[in-house]
Amino acid sequence: MALLISLWSAYHLLEYFGTVALWSWLGDMVPRRTRGRFIGVRERWLLLGRVAGALSGGGFAYVWRHGFDALGIEASAQPLWVGYAITAGAGAAVMIAAVVPLVRMPDVAISDSSFIARPLGDLVAPFYDRRFLRLLLFGCWFSLGNGITQAAQYTYPKQVLELELFWLLTFLTAMRLCQSSIAPALGRVADRLGNRPVMIGSQLLVATGPLFFLAASAEQRWWVAGAYVVWIAYAGLNVCLPNLMLKLAPGGDSPSYIAAYFAVSGLFYGVSTVGGGALLDWLGTLKGPLAVGPWSFDRYELMFGLGAAARAVGVLLLFGVVEPGAWSWRRILARGGTKAE
Repeated sequence: MALLISLWSAYHLLEYFGTVALWSWLGDMVPRRTRGRFIGVRERWLLLGRVAGALSGGGFAYVWRHGFDALGIEASAQPLWVGYAITAGAGAAVMIAAVVPLVRMPDVAISDSSFIARPLGDLVAPFYDRRFLRLLLFGCWFSLGNGITQAAQYTYPKQVLELELFWLLTFLTAMRLCQSSIAPALGRVADRLGNRPVMIGSQLLVATGPLFFLAASAEQRWWVAGAYVVWIAYAGLNVCLPNLMLKLAPGGDSPSYIAAYFAVSGLFYGVSTVGGGALLDWLGTLKGPLAVGPWSFDRYELMFGLGAAARAVGVLLLFGVVEPGAWSWRRILARGGTKAE
């Protein structure tokens, strides 16, 4: 287990290095005026790939364990872990095959000066850029709001609502398919109106997701499906957040800005996920609901209420983000006026 955790951590560390290089590369190759559309199309294919991988991997694991009489396939006598190992091996093979389109991507001209060691000032420059810091603040809060409810969102449908895994995967797959269908359109809107207005509308919808978990109960468990409906709006954030990050980075491709954003926001997500799980466990040790004035809340009600409040605050933080050339919501609603500064 220690070896597995070490290898998994090394994998994610290398993935972060590759992520910084990839976004800097895309910033070089894709013109700013069409970058939103490009990211939107990219997001569509990423989501479709995830859906295909989840369905094929889950389907193979099911057939391996239970067999499929209609196709004349008998359940394998091999241990269950062998089926999972085959699935993991297939996934590794696909990731290795991804090198093929990677090496076929066009090169970007690099000046000789770029190979000179960068001064330390370049590494800390993002933290002195007030305009970028506002986006970084939202990114950290966005990660915190998402991470703090991860444990509750995972255990509540299983342990309290007793929803079968089939339905949870159905909700997730439908959400991703809907996101893939609207991602390119949201990218076009971002190119025309700016990223910030799309992000504000998307975050406002996303913030209502935990409220559906609050409304759900063992007697009315299907309310939880509403969360996956409003979370389709994550597509706007997944497209516009990296697009705005590149837009605010000097030259549209500064690796130090990209690295700073992913490193700090990723740290907040990791810490908040672990902290949210620890808080959920601690609340479970209390005797009875937690009383707050005249109200009382069980641990799940408290966690989902906290998650909704945190996501709502994210909407307010977005109004403080400065994006040159972006339309204000007042102008969008009135179809006139001036651009936001």
